[in-house]
Amino acid sequence: MGLHHENSLAPWLAGGGHPRDCHHFRCGIDRGCSCDTLHLSRNHFDRVGHLAQGFIPAMFVREFLRRAGGLRPGALLGFLCVSVCLAFSAFYEILEWRVVLTFYPTSGPEWLGMQGDPWDTQEDMLMALIGSSASVLTLSSLHERSMAALSDPLAGATPRARA
Repeated sequence: MGLHHENSLAPWLAGGGHPRDCHHFRCGIDRGCSCDTLHLSRNHFDRVGHLAQGFIPAMFVREFLRRAGGLRPGALLGFLCVSVCLAFSAFYEILEWRVVLTFYPTSGPEWLGMQGDPWDTQEDMLMALIGSSASVLTLSSLHERSMAALSDPLAGATPRARA
């Protein structure tokens, strides 16, 4: 069960911004010019990452459920895609909390609250929910057409392979 080319490219696009996100925005090294320009108390680039954490995996989950799970397009498939993405986001937040408690037990409150937002975890999960919902609502029909084209064994083959 291979993924089609749109899903193969997505992790590379998502991973490209992750090192910059971690270095400049999560670690508090640089609030960034957007904070100064917009007079914000914190850099909300973190929210973009969590939006992508929902948006990008939604099509992976959708393709897996369509191919391996045999689910048909519809509300149930969309609900399950969003649910899996939200569950992953919650798992990530719990994992982050446990890592801090395990490896930095004395600096947990500073670590978890360093972004200055006591509702950071909930807002991060909300962004993943919004991202996955937007992905399912906007890309499902395109994804169906793409998967239908792949059901033809020669779809996407080079002209030489077709001959």
